[in-house]
Amino acid sequence: ETVEQALASYGRHLGQAFQLVDDALDYDAKPEELGKNIGDDLAEGKPTLPLIYAMQHGSAAERHMIREAVETGGTRNLTSIQLAIETSGGLKYTAERAREEVATAIEALEALPPSKYRDGLVDLAPFGLDNPGTVFLPTDEPKGMVVKLDVVSRRAEPVIQALQRPVQAVRADLVIELN
Repeated sequence: ETVEQALASYGRHLGQAFQLVDDALDYDAKPEELGKNIGDDLAEGKPTLPLIYAMQHGSAAERHMIREAVETGGTRNLTSIQLAIETSGGLKYTAERAREEVATAIEALEALPPSKYRDGLVDLAPFGLDNPGTVFLPTDEPKGMVVKLDVVSRRAEPVIQALQRPVQAVRADLVIELN
């Protein structure tokens, strides 16, 4: 596997993990932590993994309620839907899948030679799982690429510093060549 393939795999699996965390947070977070309203995905008619799992493992009444909400984009029964997701194990299942995606992302890095950059990527991978709602933002502040940098392992600093350098080229497969 080439370096480009390994980094593309890392990015793809890490992105999937963060999406799964976001999907779970849509039913199990405070709006101020999430940065959006609880149930926004449901209101948009998006059948995310927590909903799908609850439909597969919930009662007939819960399946009907969730199906109707997804089809109509309704949040009228949001509290009951949140309860169905929780009691069916949908949040736990989604979290497990996110952890598996992070593990797969880290495994992809084994194709890279040992370096402080690889170590930093390994340390960054579980960051969104351990700190849900934490986002990566470009800012003008020093080390502003990562919100709550203090909770990231110091081994990740070379990666963060590299992300702040001017970019020479950005490729569609998410591989970035830095100065």
